[in-house]
Amino acid sequence: YRYVNRAHADLYGFDDPEALVGKDWRTLYGESEVERFESEVMPVLREAGEWRGEATGRRKDGREFAQELSLSLTDGGIVCVVRDVTERRERRKRLERYETAMQNIHDGVYTLDAEGRITWINETAIEAFDSGYEREDLVGSFVTKILDDEDVEKCLSLIQELLREDPHGSRWCEIAIQTAYGDEIRCELNLSLRPFEDGEFRGTVGVVRDISGRKRREQQLSVLNRVLRHNLRNELNVIEGNAERLATELDDEHARQARLISKASEQIIDIAETARRIEAVLDRDDATTSVDVAAVVEERCADLRDAHPDATITVETPSERRAIADESLGEAVERLVETAIGNPGAEPVATVTVREADDRMEIRVADGGTGLPRSEIEVLFEDRETPLRHGKGLDMWFVKWLVDSYGGELDFERETPEGSVVVVRLRPASVAG
Repeated sequence: YRYVNRAHADLYGFDDPEALVGKDWRTLYGESEVERFESEVMPVLREAGEWRGEATGRRKDGREFAQELSLSLTDGGIVCVVRDVTERRERRKRLERYETAMQNIHDGVYTLDAEGRITWINETAIEAFDSGYEREDLVGSFVTKILDDEDVEKCLSLIQELLREDPHGSRWCEIAIQTAYGDEIRCELNLSLRPFEDGEFRGTVGVVRDISGRKRREQQLSVLNRVLRHNLRNELNVIEGNAERLATELDDEHARQARLISKASEQIIDIAETARRIEAVLDRDDATTSVDVAAVVEERCADLRDAHPDATITVETPSERRAIADESLGEAVERLVETAIGNPGAEPVATVTVREADDRMEIRVADGGTGLPRSEIEVLFEDRETPLRHGKGLDMWFVKWLVDSYGGELDFERETPEGSVVVVRLRPASVAG
């Protein structure tokens, strides 16, 4: 070295630039790197007069670092400019590992730059999605080539939300990929931001899953459900009306049979109506809020006393207790109480208690009798119906799914002094989220 500036000395860990003057440059590189310079770099430098590339330097304390090196041949020797690129090399390695992982997952993955151009796409996105495009058709193109204006605006809104609130998080939405054939592929998109560089937004990463089959099945089931429920209700109303008329016109035994038909029809209509309410609950927006549980219980139980004058319905609740729920909570309370007072072979008795327990708000509905059969309880926790064990109606499923949507839980206590107890546990409003 004939001359060394302060920045160069600092880069290699020397306090004084003069400490490097007179030293051989080879002392700042490992043995293998010196061999590479002498066999590969120096011949190019002598022939072309310059060389630029990456190397691995060695600091005074022996630690190695990635560097970008620029060499220029002059009459006075070689001018060497060095820049530490350790961080850039690490980012590149992380990106290579990330891309390798993305190539091997079963969902389509792509990256966009800050302007919305597709910069990378994995094999799954090409092979599994019959879009009519090859990789070279997409990489370098704007994403508007495969998304319509509505989906582009939807994604832009999510990007702005991430930038504003959650730069390291992700957001979900549904999109439709517009294919080269003129049709579309319904997809679920998980959108996140690419790592920032120097504080600048660099684009997005998207993980895409084809849900067109699922959407098709949902549509088919929805149509079948509406048709079946509508026709079922209409035909059962006819059966129930005729059965009631026959019950008034026939003799005792035939009248009894007609009343059985009417009652069975009424129960099936009630099941169909419960199914409709369940569908409405599952389709509703997730808009929970703070609800005064005590007031809801008091109000619904007052209505139930009027509707069931022979039943004994007792309420034990403080003046106000708030939890996370929505306006459907009252219907859940109503169905639980009606289940309690409707147990066959037991007195129509229900006790409803609201209390705080273990950081949760509890609604306890006790029937004072034998309660639900064990098979009725177990099937709820299996999350499926079986041919041999199924619930009498859908009321308890309605309550379970509704409570689940609140972030709460449903539990059962059998053989207590209160009888059989159904327990709804909700998040208190003060600790929601």
